[in-house]
Amino acid sequence: MMEEKNKDKSINSSDSGDKTKIVKTQKRENAIEPAKNVNKQDSAENINETDTKLSQKENTIPPINKSDNKNTKNKSGINSNLIGQTVKNRYEIESILGHGGLCDVYLAKDKILESSGSESPYVALKVLQKEFASQPETARMLIREAQQTQRLSHPNVIRVFDFGVDGDIYFLVMEYIDGETLESLIQRSRPNGLKYHAMLSILNQILDALSYAHSLGVVHADLKPANVILTSEGHVKLLDFGVSKTHQIKHDQYAAKRKTEDLETLGYTPNYASLNLLSGKEPNISDDMFALCCITYELLSCKHPYSRTPVNEALKKNIKVSKPANMPIAKWPIFSKIFSTGTIPADFNAKTVKRRLNKQYWPLAAGVAASLLFMAGLGLVYNQQQVAISDLEAKLSQQNEVIQNAELLLSTSPEHSRSLIDGDASLHPLIKAGLLRLHKPYLLGQFESEIDDVLNSDATSYPNYDEIEAILQKAKGYYPDSHKIEVLALDIQSSKH
Repeated sequence: MMEEKNKDKSINSSDSGDKTKIVKTQKRENAIEPAKNVNKQDSAENINETDTKLSQKENTIPPINKSDNKNTKNKSGINSNLIGQTVKNRYEIESILGHGGLCDVYLAKDKILESSGSESPYVALKVLQKEFASQPETARMLIREAQQTQRLSHPNVIRVFDFGVDGDIYFLVMEYIDGETLESLIQRSRPNGLKYHAMLSILNQILDALSYAHSLGVVHADLKPANVILTSEGHVKLLDFGVSKTHQIKHDQYAAKRKTEDLETLGYTPNYASLNLLSGKEPNISDDMFALCCITYELLSCKHPYSRTPVNEALKKNIKVSKPANMPIAKWPIFSKIFSTGTIPADFNAKTVKRRLNKQYWPLAAGVAASLLFMAGLGLVYNQQQVAISDLEAKLSQQNEVIQNAELLLSTSPEHSRSLIDGDASLHPLIKAGLLRLHKPYLLGQFESEIDDVLNSDATSYPNYDEIEAILQKAKGYYPDSHKIEVLALDIQSSKH
């Protein structure tokens, strides 16, 4: 069989392999057939029944330039008549942000937030394209995206505030993110790609989000550069859980069986899909991990590992994937076998991959160097040479201490950094300040999530504002000058009355 090299091909929006493909998966045993005679009115009622209330928290992202979006709207030629409309008497559509296989995303102004005096009343409105509005299965996918995403309260997963239907407009309301997709970043980084540490700062956040979602049994199933946004502050957000799949982690044998949602209709993007998805089987965690490998390769090289070819076809063509120049040689074995076989090992999950990618090999190298110096010193007979060796060892020890402090700042995970800041009294103030600055988006997101948990608690009929105040005081101790915390405190104070 002839061997092909992975030549570079530009990401082309017209390439069907980069667009989400809607498929019917193999049905599970005992799955209940969805109702076939579902009309548009029924779908609308179902969505209205599950409408959620929009959080009154302010977004801090300014609106994008309307003139920039005008070109996007004209090029795509899709649903341009929605510009200027107000959905559900609340969301005033201003411009088009993007176009996908099933939905269009618009910049919209929340009139309630605007009337309350919010400085940034903007949201992203995801609208099902008109040609799919009459298809119950696609409407259910939009509902499933809202429900799945609302389950995932994580700083690296985009927040969904509301979803519903207004006439023939099926929509969901998301936080508006000021940033760019990884697809755009990859195009902008040509031809050299990102350096390893720059790539790792992005990948660590994706892995954190996947680890959290997988722990809840949620598989994204359509992970790709276009579904990951990088904010201007370097913060990552995962999008589009519309084709995601929920796996029941613990089965209750005594629970009554109930009708399941229509999970036979799912989607994937062929160029990032695993052999499992391409064969029509139900999504699992390994499918997300395979897509992550492809994204890692593209970030480092600006090339798709299989030249924008689905893995099943690439294996038939015997396409060989070479190590990206920006990937350390010690890290390549993590991915090389996966690319050559298309299969994911059983222990290849988000946590283990993050640990392996962040593992530093300098302590071992320093130990070997010190041992070699020591062994060489045994053969030296002159005192002057022995003194020189001692000096080298002392300098090496000092350098190791400096490197350890730097590594602590660069490689400490966001989760561990909080416990380190709170619990280690010996932590150097400079390192503490660095950790607070490095993980500011994550830590603020954690405090916000803790307050949400108290507000949404079912334990009492009235929120425990004393507990919320304690959380706010803790947050102010971390970031005393944070405008976001001040706005949040004002919102909480006003909600008491």
